[in-house]
Amino acid sequence: MTERSMLFQRPRGQGWLVLADRPPALGGEYSHLANSLLVNADLSYQPLCILGDEGRHTDLVDFITDLQALLDVEIAIVRLEDIKDWDTIDPGIVILVGGKTEDWVGALGETHLGVLILQGFMNGMLLLSIGVAAAALGSWVLEESHVSPLPGLNWLVGSIVLHWTAEPAEYEVIRSILTSPEPLYAMGLAGGRMIALGPRGEVEFWGVNPPSLVLGSGWRK
Repeated sequence: MTERSMLFQRPRGQGWLVLADRPPALGGEYSHLANSLLVNADLSYQPLCILGDEGRHTDLVDFITDLQALLDVEIAIVRLEDIKDWDTIDPGIVILVGGKTEDWVGALGETHLGVLILQGFMNGMLLLSIGVAAAALGSWVLEESHVSPLPGLNWLVGSIVLHWTAEPAEYEVIRSILTSPEPLYAMGLAGGRMIALGPRGEVEFWGVNPPSLVLGSGWRK
C-alpha cells in the first residue's frame, strides 16, 4: 500500500470518490477532467445530481450542461429532501452539491439514503462531492463560520475537508484540532482543487492544483 493510500482511507467499493471545492468546468484549467470522467465512470447508468438547497447555482448549471453534452444523456437533478424516500439509487455518477454541511451529515449518516449511496459506491458509482457536501465526508466538519468542529460522516477517515481555504495551517482552530493524538489531517480544496480516490488505492488530482495537506501530530508516531 502506498503512503498516499494509507493516508486517504475511503469507503470500500469499486467506485471513485471525488472531492472538489466548486462545480468544475470541462475545459480550460480542467482540460483533463472530461477524459477522467469518461474513463472512470460507469456510463451505462444515468447520472444523478442531488441538490441540498433551492438556491441558484450558475456554475452548477454550466457544469451539468457541459456534462450532459459530453455524455449525451440527461442528468436528473433531485433535491435532497425529495430523494430521502427513494428505494433504489443506481446511477453511474452521483453529484452531491449545495445546502449546508450539517444537512448532508444528517442525510447520509446512519440512514436509508446513506446506505443506498454506499451500496452504489461499492458497485462502482463515481461519487462527486462538491463544497459543503465534500466537507461532510470528513471525520470532522469545520466551516469558515464555525468556532469549533462538528462530527462528520467519517467516509474519509481522519480528515477535515476544507472547501473554503487552500491554506489550512493559517487557522488556529485547525492547528488546534490537529494536535489530537489521532492521525488527523486537514485538506484545503479552495481554488479549483480536486482529488479523486480510486478503488485500488489510486490518488489522482483532477483539478487546477493538488489539494493542500497538513498532517496532525498523530502522524508522527
